[in-house]
Amino acid sequence: MRKLLLIAAALAALSTPTLARRVVIMDAARAGQSQGNVVAVRGRADIREDMVHQGTDINLINEKGEVVFIGFITRTNEPTFPQLDGLNGRTVTMYGVIELYHGHPATQLIYKDQLRAS
Repeated sequence: MRKLLLIAAALAALSTPTLARRVVIMDAARAGQSQGNVVAVRGRADIREDMVHQGTDINLINEKGEVVFIGFITRTNEPTFPQLDGLNGRTVTMYGVIELYHGHPATQLIYKDQLRAS
């Protein structure tokens, strides 16, 4: 009986990685094509306070300085991201569900694991 349980546990452990979905890291300019999906987006961060929506925008900008992706942190969630000041101007990766906001792909950042330095 014990061997049977051990074999069942081993099979479950081996099959789990094949069932897990891998999150693809994509260029910020192409993120709009994945609307409604969970993706990771990489780009250079331009972090600014958003006075209209009361929070912080983490804009990913291209070589021309144009915003190609928007990450948003509400003011109530800002304490969750203590690393924000050190990320401005650096290459970052954001994870989340892609939606469109004023024609730009965007995601709302809630958990600190959704924003990382690359």
